Amino acid sequence: MYSNNPVDFEIIPLSAAHRSWVREFITTRWGAPEIVVHDERFLPETLPGCLAIIAAVPAGLITWNIIGDTCEIISLDSLQPHRGIGSALLAAAETAARSAGCKTCCLVTTNDNIPAQRFYTNRGYYVTHIDLGAVNRARILKPAIPFVNGEGVPITDEITFVKTL
Repeated sequence: MYSNNPVDFEIIPLSAAHRSWVREFITTRWGAPEIVVHDERFLPETLPGCLAIIAAVPAGLITWNIIGDTCEIISLDSLQPHRGIGSALLAAAETAARSAGCKTCCLVTTNDNIPAQRFYTNRGYYVTHIDLGAVNRARILKPAIPFVNGEGVPITDEITFVKTL
């Protein structure tokens, strides 16, 4: 159990029993059951991952996809920000990646998501690529992607972060 008072939580691996919950959660949080990144569609419910659990209730989710010696984080969500849940989930994914023989972890966020950019940078990730217009292309595969964020900032580009394990 990872403890970060005042909230104690447990990180557990996803199992088949969690798949329908993951599908509903991703649909609610991301607008559809799929995530589109670098022009590719992913269904998080089919991917490996971990849940953060508080008092038997999910409080966060991370999913990833391993190809060769790279682990790509596909989704990371914490329902209780600033409690250490996101950091613990990311650490769990990195541990799983190392166990699978991965040399790097990578992930993509969007140009408007400054808190995520800060979060990943503070955990040893660095920007390796900015794909201008990638989110505009992603809307062809997933029309539910909004054009602006909650503050009115246009969502247009993907920013790739990488961490050497």
